[in-house]
Amino acid sequence: MNCFIEALGELKDQIQGAVAASKASEELLRKQGIEVFSANDVSSLDIYVDGADEINPQKNDDQRWRCSSDS
Repeated sequence: MNCFIEALGELKDQIQGAVAASKASEELLRKQGIEVFSANDVSSLDIYVDGADEINPQKNDDQRWRCSSDS
């Protein structure tokens, strides 16, 4: 998820904001300059991304795999 959030930083001017599922994601979103909203304050989401979307090169769900493992 970190790689995805870091990539969102490049699009921050096109994003109204985000809802984070964890404190770590919230901190990274803010670091990228993306406003973070409470889920209680949002009536709908245009896009939903789950951390299970992190797949390692062997096509396994691996939450430990990060951007630096791209080699």
